[in-house]
Amino acid sequence: MIATVRRYVRSRTGGDDGIAMIVSISLMGLVAILVLALVSVAIGEARGTGRDRQRSVSVMSAEGRVDSLLSVIQSTAPAVLPCGDLAAVNQSVVSDQLAVGSKVTYFTDAGIEVPCASVATAANIRQAKISATTKATAISGTLPAQRTVETLVRLTPSYGNDLDKAIFGNAGVVVQNNGTITTPDGQPNADVYSNGNVICDGNQTYQGSIQAKGSITLSTGSSCVVAVDAHAGLGITANDPSAVINGRALAAGGNIVIKGHLGQYAQAKSPFTATGSGCTPATKCQTVADVPMPPSETFPEITWTKVGSAWQSELGFTNIVTDPVTCGVPGPGDKTDKVGEWIKNNASSLPGNTVLISTCANPIYMSGVDLSFNANFAVFAKGGIKLEGNPIVKSTSTTARNLYLMHPYDSTCTAGVPGIDIGNNVAFTTTANVMLYSPCDIQKRNQTDVMGQIYSGGTAYLSNKTAMTFVMLPMAGVDVVTSTIEYYNLEILYKRENL
Repeated sequence: MIATVRRYVRSRTGGDDGIAMIVSISLMGLVAILVLALVSVAIGEARGTGRDRQRSVSVMSAEGRVDSLLSVIQSTAPAVLPCGDLAAVNQSVVSDQLAVGSKVTYFTDAGIEVPCASVATAANIRQAKISATTKATAISGTLPAQRTVETLVRLTPSYGNDLDKAIFGNAGVVVQNNGTITTPDGQPNADVYSNGNVICDGNQTYQGSIQAKGSITLSTGSSCVVAVDAHAGLGITANDPSAVINGRALAAGGNIVIKGHLGQYAQAKSPFTATGSGCTPATKCQTVADVPMPPSETFPEITWTKVGSAWQSELGFTNIVTDPVTCGVPGPGDKTDKVGEWIKNNASSLPGNTVLISTCANPIYMSGVDLSFNANFAVFAKGGIKLEGNPIVKSTSTTARNLYLMHPYDSTCTAGVPGIDIGNNVAFTTTANVMLYSPCDIQKRNQTDVMGQIYSGGTAYLSNKTAMTFVMLPMAGVDVVTSTIEYYNLEILYKRENL
């Protein structure tokens, strides 16, 4: 009986052998399936996140390339404008490798494409289409992220004889001690040009570009700020850590040293170099095969032969006054010469826009005498003009009027004597827009604020707390008329992403 019970118990318990193992294996399989599912979801999410990141990075890179090309076209002579399919630019953004291709196409007003071979000499280019496509290296299991940004811009040619610079110093430009050259609307177009050298010596701000056929120097100990580009025929020296070039630094025939801030990049033509602590990362500063010279500009010639007729027909100066008084040199203690006295007595009651012509050999002289004028007033002086002694130069009208202080091109220059000499504390009010023009040096000294332009056939000197606001004045009687396009001004018509 006992043996029978034992056999029964053994038979009942023996049927459960291996169940635990089967359950364990099943659980392990279920866990493995769950793990695989989680890994698959994680991989999918990682791919999706990486793909979204690449899309965003690709759009930003393409737009950055478009903006860079806009900057190049804005400040480049037609002979070296980028055109057609351009070489791809390789970039690294975090873990993503990007190739940015671009294309520039030019059109006439009628929408006809201009071949790249004709861009340098074509006079009828009026639009440009710029597109950039960024393609990212594909993440495993996905297609490469690719995005395209394009823009269409209107091109307005600027000719070599346009008087569109804030300061033109044919032989050079020297600005010293706390000078500012700005614009009333904040646009960075207060450009400075010289066929010689440009020197910034002291704390200064240039709300535009500097172009010099010679060298550009941002002196040591000077916090000189250039809002856009510095483009030199020779070298660029910015040795002070507080110096700033927010755009490009380009040198066609000399070294570049940037120890301050560099916004875009520096390029020196081989065998010269671009170096300095501003070259961070190092790829910002390069030696390249070719850097174009700054666009050439000839000093505009405004001669005696066209003073009356051109200003009358082109600008509506209906009142022409020639030599209203006899010439004479001011005596000791005199505040004016005879022409200066006529200006003091008559400029505030002119019958209309007026041209005053003085053929006296000596400069028109006014010292401590306010110059008030009620209409647009152009003073042409064979001997030049000298203002000093804390005068106020103002328009008596509530709206701005233009004052032209002109020393015509075919006048005689004397070494060391400025053709236009603006002395200490000459105050130009905000209703007086002023053009200073001379084939000789122009000097503007000590705490003198002015709204307008300076065109010097010699060297333009600005010193000691000079604040200049660039206002472009209409001009007439320019003898040297050229059809040479210096560069194009840009107006963006649209910018968009193309899917």
